[in-house]
Amino acid sequence: MGSVKFSEEGYRYGNEKCGDLFQESKMHDLLFHYVTKDLSKLPMLLEQYVSKKMDIKTFELTDYQYKDDDFVEIEEILLSLHPYCEHEIKKVFIKAIENYFNALLIEENYGTKKETRPSVLDEDLYVEKFTVLTSPYLEFPYKEPKTSYDEYKKKRNAYVSDDVDSPFILLEDRLPLEGFFEEIRTQEQIKKLLFWLLDISAPHIGKLTIPQRIWLYEDNFQKIEIDITRKVSFTELTEPLPNCDQSEEVNDSKEMTCKFEFQCNLNDFHVNPNDISDEILAVLNHAIECATAVAKKEVYEEYVIDNLKQLLFLEIMSMIKTNTVIKKCKNCGLYYVVTNRKIEYCDRIVAGEEKTCYAIGSKRTFEKKLENDYPLKIYTRAYKKNHTRRQRGIMTYIGFEKWSREAKENLDKVRAEEMDIAEFEKWLKDN
Repeated sequence: MGSVKFSEEGYRYGNEKCGDLFQESKMHDLLFHYVTKDLSKLPMLLEQYVSKKMDIKTFELTDYQYKDDDFVEIEEILLSLHPYCEHEIKKVFIKAIENYFNALLIEENYGTKKETRPSVLDEDLYVEKFTVLTSPYLEFPYKEPKTSYDEYKKKRNAYVSDDVDSPFILLEDRLPLEGFFEEIRTQEQIKKLLFWLLDISAPHIGKLTIPQRIWLYEDNFQKIEIDITRKVSFTELTEPLPNCDQSEEVNDSKEMTCKFEFQCNLNDFHVNPNDISDEILAVLNHAIECATAVAKKEVYEEYVIDNLKQLLFLEIMSMIKTNTVIKKCKNCGLYYVVTNRKIEYCDRIVAGEEKTCYAIGSKRTFEKKLENDYPLKIYTRAYKKNHTRRQRGIMTYIGFEKWSREAKENLDKVRAEEMDIAEFEKWLKDN
């Protein structure tokens, strides 16, 4: 189990063993890159991985010995997907094998009567085969194979009937017979949520408020529900994450924490605050002195989570609560948090360009506008010419300002059809 702590600045993910593992800012770049990742190869790669050690038709084990490079291509995709997968990669992979193995077994039992079902359904055989599939490269850091068998029985009971006269009952569509189907389905759900709830550039629905869009989404798809343990607390002073700025505020707070430690019991101080010894009062006054130097102490929401889906759903819920809206950048195509609804480009640095999407996009927009706006094109050409003349001293500053004002007025007249374009061209040429 891991924990995610939300504050005004984003969230931190970690666990009791390692502390904070990574953080996401309120700009949500990890989320926006996550939805662009290509997961289409994962089902084939997992089938190949499992098939090396077990015949997926008969469930018979082979003599093949897993090698580290059997997992490399899967690992590369998962590591690029999201930092959660980087830190919980064994857990993610074991769960994917569990889901795929269980789906294969359940599919084998569709239409099969109880007395003729293969013995692979027995717990001992299940544990043996599942253990082989998940070792030696992987260990069991979060649960035992017996727990996976219990999960298999639970799903099997929902899909397969033990009634001899009714060999199988489908309570819903069959389980997907593809590896990493939870990861693929989660990514599609997140894409859908971002588009329907937060994307103000989405066609037809972009002008609706977030509550209106939630109503529209739930009326057409499904209610947004996640069952997660939640608690509210104050932020504790934590060690900065790698590659994070260590602000003076953080360093000062850490120093104060080192200088001050409660050496007395103040549990009953609120009952009779006037009845306090000089020794305890001195300690308290020192604590108060330290507290007055603390610039900020946030309240955060903490959740105990078990998978990436829960983390990403919580992140979107936090965006809804803070009324965070997004757009797709018209240059790079990635989502970005909207601070100005009129701006169509993000401020990410474009690889190889050393410029932001906003700088590149604004220039392209202006150039395209020039192509389609002949009056603006000839005005811009004349403006650049006279600006150069002013810089060289051929035209005075006052003369340039007077010309600029008249040229802009005439451009407006042309657009309002109060001046002929030919007359405007002649004016620019003569002035």
